[in-house]
Amino acid sequence: MGDARFDTTNNVECTINSNFLDMAVIEWCKLFGPKEVHGWQKMVTDKDAFLLGLLTQLAINEASLDAFYKEMRAYRDKFLAHLDSDSMMNIPQMNIASESTLYYYNYILKNEKDVDSFKDELPDLPTYFNESMADGQKLYLKLAGH
Repeated sequence: MGDARFDTTNNVECTINSNFLDMAVIEWCKLFGPKEVHGWQKMVTDKDAFLLGLLTQLAINEASLDAFYKEMRAYRDKFLAHLDSDSMMNIPQMNIASESTLYYYNYILKNEKDVDSFKDELPDLPTYFNESMADGQKLYLKLAGH
C-alpha cells in the first residue's frame, strides 16, 4: 500500500493527526523526563548501561538528549497543557522520540526481570507499529471513499 497522507484541508483529518502527535509527545515526556513518575530512570535497574546504550543507539550525546527533552517539554507545556502566548507552534522532530521509545521498549524486555511474567504477551514493537499503520491507512482510505 502506498504512503497515505492526511488531507491538510480536512479539519477532521488535521485534528486526528494532531491528537496522535500530541499524545506521542505527552507519553514520550512521561518516559524520558528526569522527574517523571514513570521516567526511565525509575524503571531500569542499570541506569548507566541504559543511558550509554540509548545515546549510542541515537548517535547523540547526553547534552543533545537533554536539549531534545527540553524541546519536547516546551511543546507539551506551551501548547498542549497551557497554550502560552508564543505566536508560533514548534513541533519537535519525532525521529529521536521514535528511536528512543523503541530502544526503551527493547531494553526493558531484554534486561528487566519485572516484565518476565508477561513478556510473551507483549508485541514486537516494529511489527505492532507497521500493522497499526497499515490498519490506519486502510481506515483512512475507506473513510476517504477509496
